Amino acid sequence: MNQEIPIMTTQEMTNFINNGYWVIKAHTNDEDFERELNYIKKDKSIGICFGIQKQLSSNPSDDEIKKASQYLNSPTKQTSRNMVKQFITKLNIDDKVIIGKGARQSLFACNITSTPYYEENEQNSYKTRRRIKNLKRIPEEFTRPYLQQTIRYYK
Repeated sequence: MNQEIPIMTTQEMTNFINNGYWVIKAHTNDEDFERELNYIKKDKSIGICFGIQKQLSSNPSDDEIKKASQYLNSPTKQTSRNMVKQFITKLNIDDKVIIGKGARQSLFACNITSTPYYEENEQNSYKTRRRIKNLKRIPEEFTRPYLQQTIRYYK
C-alpha cells in the first residue's frame, strides 16, 4: 500500500516541520500495529483509545476522563489522561502531524481536517479520532526527537 502514497521530498519535510508539528504514534508496537496503520491509510483518520468507554465532552476534565476509562482511573495515569485531553482540545484543523511508530520511527506526515469524533472499536471502547489529508511517506533519513508518549507537540 505504500506505493500508492507519495514520499515527501527533503524540502517538503523541512517546510512541514518548520512551524511546529505533532507526533502521534499510530498504535503500540504489537501485532495490531499494521492493522491500525492500514486503517489510518484507508479511513484517512488517526485516533487514540486508552480504553475510553464513553464519548467525552469537547473539553473534558481530568475527572471526566478518569470516569470514562478504567485504564486511566489510576493516579499513575495522569500523563495518559493529559494526552487524551491534548488530542481532543489542543490539536487543531490544519495542524501538521507525523504518524510515528515507537520512540523514533516516523512513517507518514499529514494534516488534521476535523474536530474529534468517536468510533466504537472491537473492544467496545471508543477511539477518539480525527480526519486527515495530504498523507505522505516521510523520507527514511528524517529523524525526530525521542518520544515515549503517544502524542506530543514540537516547535
